[in-house]
Amino acid sequence: ATLIFDYPTPTALADHLGGRLGTVTEARPAVLAELDRLEEAFATAGADDELHAHVVARLEALTAKWWSLGGGADELGVGGDDFDFDSATDDEIFGLIDNELGS
Repeated sequence: ATLIFDYPTPTALADHLGGRLGTVTEARPAVLAELDRLEEAFATAGADDELHAHVVARLEALTAKWWSLGGGADELGVGGDDFDFDSATDDEIFGLIDNELGS
């Protein structure tokens, strides 16, 4: 009976249940689906040195853009000024991506 009072709209109820069940909310599925597709593409790509460098540069740019959109980089100690993408190795960048995205 209190469900109606605690979550009076369908959106509020869906957000609550999504959080409790560990599912994604409306704003996230497209981004997560694209990351899944990207991960699959990595698994099947035969990257030469030039392609590898190009992909790393793009991932660095996307990571920086993502942090600037969220504004949480400083709180977590990554992104922004705390992580030097210019001097980071490929393994460090992919490690950052894996750690931050839970892959």
